[in-house]
Amino acid sequence: MLDRIRRVVPMDAVFFAGCDPSTLLFTDVVADDLLVRLTPQFLRNEFLEEDVNKFRAVAADPSHVMTLDAATSGHRAESARYREILDPAHLGDEMRVALTVGGVCWGFMCLHRERGSGFSQSDTVFLQSVARPIAEGMRAALLLARLSNPDSNQPGVVLLTDTRELQAATPAGLAFLEELTGAPNPGDLPIPVQTVAARLAARDAGHDGPPPTIRVLSRADRWLVIRATHLVEAPGPDRIAVIIEPARPDEFIPLMLRAHRLTPRETEVAVMVVSGRSTKEIGGQLRLSENSVQDHLKAVFEKVGVRSRRELTANLQGQVRATHRPNTLT
Repeated sequence: MLDRIRRVVPMDAVFFAGCDPSTLLFTDVVADDLLVRLTPQFLRNEFLEEDVNKFRAVAADPSHVMTLDAATSGHRAESARYREILDPAHLGDEMRVALTVGGVCWGFMCLHRERGSGFSQSDTVFLQSVARPIAEGMRAALLLARLSNPDSNQPGVVLLTDTRELQAATPAGLAFLEELTGAPNPGDLPIPVQTVAARLAARDAGHDGPPPTIRVLSRADRWLVIRATHLVEAPGPDRIAVIIEPARPDEFIPLMLRAHRLTPRETEVAVMVVSGRSTKEIGGQLRLSENSVQDHLKAVFEKVGVRSRRELTANLQGQVRATHRPNTLT
C-alpha cells in the first residue's frame, strides 16, 4: 500500500502504525530505519511536549489529515518536533493522517519529505481520499484473524530503566517480547512496550490522556494486553514495570464487536448476550424495554453475520477459548 501511495505522493520517509481505538496508542509499526531510530524522541514529543498536530488531534480533526507547514503557516521552527527531531535528521514537511472509518480510528500514517520540501494541497486531498479505505482494510483485517491457542497463560514482566531501556525481564516477559517482534532477542523494545512506558511518563507529568494500556494482536495470533506501571524498591530507584499477558475475553471482545461496526449500545447488548444474560436481565440493566433489546440484538446479528444468540456466542467463544486465562495480576 505504501509503495502505491509513493507513486502519487513521493515521500522520503514514512511511519505507519496500527492503534488501539480506545486509547489511540500504537500497537504495531512499519517505518523506515531512520524513523525507527528516532522513535524514543517522537514518543517524548507526542506525550510530554507541547506541539502541533499531535496524533490524537489529527484523529479528532474532521479532515483527519494535517501537515506541519499548514499548522505553522510555513514557520516550521515554531514546532519543537521540527527543531529537535526533523531538522537535525534533514527532514522538512510532515503529513500526519488518521486512518478512521465510522468515527473509529484504527491507525496512523506519517509522511516525511526532505528538508526544504513540502506537501501540496493536492497531496493532502489524495491522502484524504485513501485514508478511509485503508482504515476499512485495517478494521476488516482484525475480523480475518484466526486466533491460536497460547502455549502459556503466564503473565510476563519487563523492567525498564528511567530512560526506558530494557533492564531485566522474566522468562515469560522475554518470550512475549519475541512474540511481539517476531524475532528472538530483539535489539529494540517493541513499539507497544515503548508506547505504554511513554504514556505512563506523560501521566506522571500530569498530561491528560488514556491509561498506559494497549490491546495488541500479536504475531502469534493471540490478543495480548500490555500495561505499564511503577516498581518501587526500598531503597532504590523508581523503575517502570511493563506487564504483558493474554487478554481476557472482556478485554478484547468489545474491540472485535467494534470492528463489526456495532454501535456502543449494540456492543453492550452483545457483550451481555455472550455472558449469558437473558433479554429481561439485559433490559433491566440497560433500562431498555424487552422489545428494544430484541431490536438491538437483531441489528447485532445482521452486522456480525449470525442468526441467533447461540451463533453469536459461538462466533466469539472460539476466540474466548483461545485466549482465556484467570486474572492472575491486579
